[in-house]
Amino acid sequence: MNITVGIIGGGPAGLSAALYLRQIGVQAIVFEKSSNAEYRAGEHISPECKPLLQKLKIPESIVRDNAAPCYAVSGTWGDDKLFSNDSIFNVYGDGFILSRPDFDNALLVFAKSSGVVIKANMRVTDISKINEKWCIRYKGNTGNSAVLTDYILDASGKSTKNFNQLVTKKAKYDDLIGITCLCKDRRTRAPARASIHIEATKMGWWYTAIRRDNMLVATFMTDADIYRKNIEKEERLWECINTSINTKSIILKYKKIDKIFVSPAQSQMHTKMADDFFLAIGDAAWSVDPLSSQGIYNALSMGIDAAKSIFAHANGSVLALNEYQRKHTNLFYKYLSEKAYYYRLEKRWSENIFWHRRHAMNWMDIPIKIDPGSKVRANKKNIDINTIRPITPSIDFDLLLDIMENSPVASCAVLSYKKRAMTQVEDREVIVAIQELSSHSM
Repeated sequence: MNITVGIIGGGPAGLSAALYLRQIGVQAIVFEKSSNAEYRAGEHISPECKPLLQKLKIPESIVRDNAAPCYAVSGTWGDDKLFSNDSIFNVYGDGFILSRPDFDNALLVFAKSSGVVIKANMRVTDISKINEKWCIRYKGNTGNSAVLTDYILDASGKSTKNFNQLVTKKAKYDDLIGITCLCKDRRTRAPARASIHIEATKMGWWYTAIRRDNMLVATFMTDADIYRKNIEKEERLWECINTSINTKSIILKYKKIDKIFVSPAQSQMHTKMADDFFLAIGDAAWSVDPLSSQGIYNALSMGIDAAKSIFAHANGSVLALNEYQRKHTNLFYKYLSEKAYYYRLEKRWSENIFWHRRHAMNWMDIPIKIDPGSKVRANKKNIDINTIRPITPSIDFDLLLDIMENSPVASCAVLSYKKRAMTQVEDREVIVAIQELSSHSM
């Protein structure tokens, strides 16, 4: 097939799309701005990734040589009793704890050997349309360049940049961050098989794992406003460590804390994952809480889905890109329900702000009480939008409030919003937003 796909981002999502596109005869050009030398969050490959890796024809050695087998996930969650989910009960066997960026580099080299064009250390600076083609302008050590492609895949991660013609809205469901410390191992050899340990605390939860290179990775997940920023970084970290029991004992077995990183870990969705010859994949489309251990699985799966959608669209299936949007919007909402279920299992600190936020209801579980034919109210002066925004994060409140002032009937307001909104949104979310705005206007 004589088309070219430009892929912004050379992580697992971008490379999985590129590899699958090459398998079906489509040229892919990957732009990766980093050198894959710095630390990246996301060490765990779940066992369910194995069929995806096989589908992409990625050699087993790429994972095996850059990871330690993970035989179990254990920890304390919901009570003080230690649980363990052993991989012996998983049909796919062990998962893996990756040594990144070694894994990313190996995957990049394999993609290049498979015929994918790799533009390493190249930062995309602008995207525009020229004669029905996408013009991707990029910059590297040798200066500025440009290339024309038929499609674009945005695989640039959570902090994806909105270019002039790729304007999307991020619906953020929390402000989770991960504070990661890398600790030197006292031992000379890493264990042949490792496990992941998680521990809930009053301020958030801990994740620890030992990498193949003998480095302990310990990450504390909490909200950005809970993590105190006005004191020295290591002191803040020890505040978090001291809230734990098992994690603290694990960290104290190691020589020292080598490095500390803070990275975003929020659950969010781009409400416009598909547009004119454009798709978002991986964290640029929607991102998951690390508690799910599904980040890399979703990246690989979305990359394959996007490649299939582009192939179908190029062969005349005009709805293929829209179907991609529909499928992954539904998958994200399913994930949100599962996420809420697991966080609500932890009730020991329900009144603490971190857990209180995660036990709160959102538009998917708030009962609808408003009558479709009832009149709606919208008194902007009496409404604190910040209290409603976390409940319905995909909504453009400026637009909705304007509609409610001019469309007094609830059903008319919903239809008008869906017609005028720049991004796709579920009917239920619009209805709940109208209901909440009306109740706050009384």
